[in-house]
Parts: sequence; C-alpha cells; structure tokens
Amino acid sequence: MNLINIRNNSKNVYSQSSEDSIIQQLLLLISESHSLSKWCVEFGAWDGKFLSNTFNLVENYSYKGVYIEGSKKHFINLKKNMKNFEVICLNKYIGIDKYNNLDYILSATPIPVDFDILSIDIDGCDFYILESIKKYR
Repeated sequence: MNLINIRNNSKNVYSQSSEDSIIQQLLLLISESHSLSKWCVEFGAWDGKFLSNTFNLVENYSYKGVYIEGSKKHFINLKKNMKNFEVICLNKYIGIDKYNNLDYILSATPIPVDFDILSIDIDGCDFYILESIKKYR
C-alpha cells in the first residue's frame, strides 16, 4: 500500500472528507514497523460521532480515547454516545494557559505520552495549542 492507494481507497465513515478512513489506513502502514499505543485524542469532539476523525478507530479498531468538548450541550450527547466505549469524556476548553493546556488536562488521564492520533477541531487557536504541547507526542 502506498499514499496514492490510501487516498484512492478511502471512504468516509464519520468524518467530513474521509479523514477517518485515511487515518486508519496510515496507522495500518505505520503499524508494520512501529508499535502503536491504540490511543487517540479529539477535542472539539462535539457528540463524539458527528464529523469525528477518530471515532472509527474507537468503534471498529479497539482504540481508547480522550474526547474533549467545551459545549455543555454537546458534552451531554458525547457522554451518552461514548458510554459503551473506552473513551474518557471531558467538558473543558483547551487553551495555552497553564491550567487549560493539553499537557495539563491529559496529565489527569491514563493516556500514554506517545499516543497515536491527535485531532484538533476548534476553529481558532489550533496552531498555538499544538505549539504549546511539550509533554505529549
């Protein structure tokens, strides 16, 4: 399998434009030479399914996850949708300050430092949040 085949063989499962299928295929390629943690993080998680880039991994590939959603309304549905999966649901806003950065928030969970996938969908400070991550990879 190569990158051209991945794009040509991708299909949309939950995500907006086949991202979840492409991620799954890339992880399959990576797993041929590297051990995977089988953990993912998604924030801006909405209800955990709607336009999710990682729920396909949780539902179909035994991934564990940390799903973070700032909206209380969406968080209620997130908890309902994830009750049968190994997903830690957090109702928080991610930022770059000491007590709301991703390092601080993830440190309260059992997720390994080198988890497999980080999906950011917050329509804002994405770059600065990514840049602020020091502990996790």
